[in-house]
Amino acid sequence: HLKITAPQESPNTNGIDISASNRLYIYDSFIGTDDDCVAINEFSSYINISRIMCGPEHGINIGSLGKDGAYETVEEVHVADCTFTGTMNGARIKTWKARIRKP
Repeated sequence: HLKITAPQESPNTNGIDISASNRLYIYDSFIGTDDDCVAINEFSSYINISRIMCGPEHGINIGSLGKDGAYETVEEVHVADCTFTGTMNGARIKTWKARIRKP
């Protein structure tokens, strides 16, 4: 059970940043920051998020993945029974456009 807060005027204050991790459980917590409540980044898998109160700002985000054509994976993310208040999104996936190489 966590309570993570940051002043609303503090930019880029993610609540929880996950990278290159697996088999994580985040549950029964309040996260109120001025950026992502939970940011899930490259090479993470089996992330379970449930019963989180999240807001304001960006909600739960996967990525941004694939910048400059990088191969980055995120697998088996499960979000259930969460409450999003004043967020721009609930849960979303962010990727970069693929570069198409011309011969």
